[in-house]
Amino acid sequence: MKRRAERALESIDTRPYWQWICIDDAETCALCRKRHQRVFHYTDKIWERLPPIHAGCRCRFRALTSDGMAAQGLSLSSGADFLTADGKPK
Repeated sequence: MKRRAERALESIDTRPYWQWICIDDAETCALCRKRHQRVFHYTDKIWERLPPIHAGCRCRFRALTSDGMAAQGLSLSSGADFLTADGKPK
């Protein structure tokens, strides 16, 4: 994942929004499913722990432009809704 993160960081001027992507099937856990397709600014605390976030996790993320978000009808989410007070996934 480090290579993906490095590439995403290189393009933050044009793609500052990162979308959480999971493989949405019977094996997907509730933790990942509720993050699926959510978009967070690259500086959001949720990205302090990049996918995969647990054993067997098949999640990843992709970088988006603001125009790309608008074209897909996506809105910005807050990582605070998905993290405990001490920063652990909830």
